Amino acid sequence: MYCVVCGERLIVDSEGKAICKKCGTIYEKWIVDSFLMPLVMTGRIERNNLIINQLLSSANPVKSQMDPDDEKVKQMRLWNQRASSIFSINDSIACFVIPNGSCYKMEKNSNVVEQIDGWENIRAIKLLGNTIIGLKEDGTVLVEGSDPGVLKEFSKWYGIIDINVGDYTNSVCGLKFDGTAIVHSSALYQSDAWKRWKNISKIVVSKYGNSPRYTALRKDGTIINSNPRGDESGAIGSWSDIVDIVDEMDNIFSVDKYGNVRCSHYCQHGEDQCKKWTDIISVTVGFHNIFGLKYDGTVVSAGSNTQSEGDVREWTDIISVYAIYGASYGLRSDGTFAISGNNEFPGLANVKLFDNPDEMIPAVDSTKVAMIAEQLEKEAQERQRKLEQLEAEKMNLQKELTEASNQVFGKKRVKELEAQLSEINKKISQLNS
Repeated sequence: MYCVVCGERLIVDSEGKAICKKCGTIYEKWIVDSFLMPLVMTGRIERNNLIINQLLSSANPVKSQMDPDDEKVKQMRLWNQRASSIFSINDSIACFVIPNGSCYKMEKNSNVVEQIDGWENIRAIKLLGNTIIGLKEDGTVLVEGSDPGVLKEFSKWYGIIDINVGDYTNSVCGLKFDGTAIVHSSALYQSDAWKRWKNISKIVVSKYGNSPRYTALRKDGTIINSNPRGDESGAIGSWSDIVDIVDEMDNIFSVDKYGNVRCSHYCQHGEDQCKKWTDIISVTVGFHNIFGLKYDGTVVSAGSNTQSEGDVREWTDIISVYAIYGASYGLRSDGTFAISGNNEFPGLANVKLFDNPDEMIPAVDSTKVAMIAEQLEKEAQERQRKLEQLEAEKMNLQKELTEASNQVFGKKRVKELEAQLSEINKKISQLNS
């Protein structure tokens, strides 16, 4: 077997991985079993482009040596996690959370910053089209700009410590305090594999494709994902020591604790370049481009740069990166924004979210949320018990009403039963509201 990068003969280790001693490329065991060995056995050793792309997508020739226990690295990772939760932007709206937990929004081509009324103690904020979704300190969820059915659905969510969205699949996923997930999606076809997942620390949903694909990072640093046809395997099944994941452009990206970037597929938008990056804290995927935040506060990019959105080399002191079509935004450690590309939110140039990163509102306290969730669960069970009791009473009254209606002298009783039914319907409506 030979390396598709440099042509050197590969060495297979005890774990079944193939290693090139010349260029350092590593091929995971599943690639060796699925692609290299069949080629050797059948004599088909020509360089098929599809096979080479698959091999390259699993390879990681550059190894970052970032120390995950370095205090600067841990501090930057913590800042990045918070910063990615307090600001969200898409092609029509930008919104953010300030240190006191209040939320503000800004529309495209506007300098006006508007506070979202009634939103307090917010810990994270996300955008799903024109709908703003906020995660409260107590683990419940607020929604603005959506239809009543969606609002009612999210009113039932509690015990949530993180949220993520998928615009093009109209999906929202929530991470619960106990390491399980909850999902809301209007997509017609989707997998329910996420219902069986446990011990996860993050869940994301793909923004592209006709159906949602949910991907989760487990607490042990491994990854699992699903699509409408069931659980997927392949490259991501062999990844380990992962600390962050992103699912965009039909591609799953991961960052391991040493600062290496991996992606599940090989495409034409910078995926191959990003695997050569080192010292990466997180990745952000825009429209046909990718950005990597390094632990020293600088940013690298790959892929499309048609509107200069990839011109980020001069950025410094960045703690989080956000990207939309034609523009990129870097949140600095002083709370201001570095902006590249076609910025259609001019007001962001004057926004200052905080004076230093330690002022950012803290993440949801999972212990506190668990206690609140336990109480809310008891209340939900009691509400369900009352509903079942009322429904039983309603059924009995309706049966009696039918009988009374057929009696010659039952008019008075009919009015009494109708009044009782009306009162029960009001109680049921109140419990369901």
